[in-house]
Amino acid sequence: MASDDFEFILDAECGLAHYRETILSVWKGMPTVSLVDAHFTLARKLVTRYGRTAMLIVIEQDAPPPHAEARGYIERFYAQLGRQLACVAQVIEGSGFGPSAARAVVSTMNLVVQRSYPIKVFAKTTLAMPWMVDSLGMSDAEALEHGMRLAASLSRVRARQEWKRPQRDSIRRRISLAPPR
Repeated sequence: MASDDFEFILDAECGLAHYRETILSVWKGMPTVSLVDAHFTLARKLVTRYGRTAMLIVIEQDAPPPHAEARGYIERFYAQLGRQLACVAQVIEGSGFGPSAARAVVSTMNLVVQRSYPIKVFAKTTLAMPWMVDSLGMSDAEALEHGMRLAASLSRVRARQEWKRPQRDSIRRRISLAPPR
């Protein structure tokens, strides 16, 4: 595996991967502190390696919101990362009243909390990815490569989650990055 390739940490409820400094997570179920901690462990490693990290968080339509404990943990971590976060794109998928209301609530919370990094809520990953690569300040060629790899990895994460879903068991792979070249 090349040092910039994705690594997956999967269970039926959450898929987590990265490409370079960008973390991709797909939530099908309830975010728990232990799963959120896996995100933050990876983020710390990426910050060490790249000096920053970016997050693309995809929340599927039927995924429940996190409990107060997990929400507090998420906010504390975002505060700790601060300027090391290049950007956060939150995608709350789906149409209709429920997902639209969830996007409105999250967008409002993002306006209320002052952050040192750009954060934006989207309905579709196809809208979030161009915003992310713009926020990362990449050249057109880098942005195209980054976006294509993120899109391909999103498909792989979802496919692996579906494969795991009926079994309801958790696969955990240690988060480790290959040494810099």
